[in-house]
Amino acid sequence: MIRIFLLCTLIHFIPTTAFADPTDGWVAPDDDELDLEEETEEEKKAREEAEKNRLDDDDSLDLLDDEEELDNLEEAPTEENTNDLLEAEIGKDSIGGEGEDNSTIFREAEAKFARMIPDEHMLAWERYLEEYPNSLYKDRIEKTMEELETILYEQLIDDREPDRLDADQRELEFASGFTIENLNPRSRAMFIFEWGLPDYMNLAGDYEHQIIRQLSIHAGFRRRFTGWNFETGARWALIKSSRTDMLLVFIGDFHFNLDPFFVGFRPQLGFGKKFGKLDVQIQAGVDLEMRGKASPRILTGINTTYHAAEQVSIFAETTLHMRNLTSKDFEPFRFNLISFGMIFYPQLKGAQHPKALEINIGASIPYTSAYWMFHYGSIGAQVNYLIK
Repeated sequence: MIRIFLLCTLIHFIPTTAFADPTDGWVAPDDDELDLEEETEEEKKAREEAEKNRLDDDDSLDLLDDEEELDNLEEAPTEENTNDLLEAEIGKDSIGGEGEDNSTIFREAEAKFARMIPDEHMLAWERYLEEYPNSLYKDRIEKTMEELETILYEQLIDDREPDRLDADQRELEFASGFTIENLNPRSRAMFIFEWGLPDYMNLAGDYEHQIIRQLSIHAGFRRRFTGWNFETGARWALIKSSRTDMLLVFIGDFHFNLDPFFVGFRPQLGFGKKFGKLDVQIQAGVDLEMRGKASPRILTGINTTYHAAEQVSIFAETTLHMRNLTSKDFEPFRFNLISFGMIFYPQLKGAQHPKALEINIGASIPYTSAYWMFHYGSIGAQVNYLIK
């Protein structure tokens, strides 16, 4: 009986054991946990050192890639990065080999030399290249020197141009009279103001145009001793020589007196000569009034002008105004003046020559008179703008 009970019990437990999952209730341990448990202290230090070396190698590779890209940019500049490269070059202050400059030295020299006149500018760059023969900016300096050579050559041609002309073809610079007529045929605009005691006033505006070097014509309004006049005429230089500094001019003017109205003809002959800084001129002629039995008026003037400086001159002048010289019953009518003053030549930008503008300021005093007394003394100003 006991044997049968044991056999039955054994048969009851066999199926459960035979078909049970061998992994049921068991969890595989993590590899890391196993490694940590099995890793010794020396192995841990070796692993950390290897990890650190791997990170350093990665950073070095990144930096190397950046440097290679920068080198490629510098070795192959394009139009887009040219300005950036120039700015980087300007910032370099170190000197390379012997005879080599840097951006700071070049910029300071360039700013200093820019204030010089062309010939000094050229010489300064030549000395700079002697001191820095291996200049980083040598091509740029040589281009600047070529431009300066062109400027110097043009100036040389301009300076020599007057010498190529015959002395009789060059324009003659000659002083203008104060109360007498302008002697030198030139293109000019003239304005005159004169005020005298007790109630005398003279205004004049005139334009003269040079047709050829020896001939000019003019027209304008002027208040003479006989009243307001419209005047026109010509100046013809029989002699106009820059070689001998001499003028011989015929002046033929017509004037139309407005109140009273009559026509007059004023032929005069003028002679001028330069003696170094001194200009001397003499004029003589008559005023033929075409009315009734009017006798001719005798006109004479002498002017001396001394050019004391480049922009300042002083003058003295006398004029004779007379009529009825042949009368036996009474002395001639006369009103003779002496004048003196200064001439200024202000500099004008864009003018063709340095003495394009003349400003005459002076005073006139009658030193002898008979029957005529137009004023007891006057002050005046004359402005001449020479166009050609």
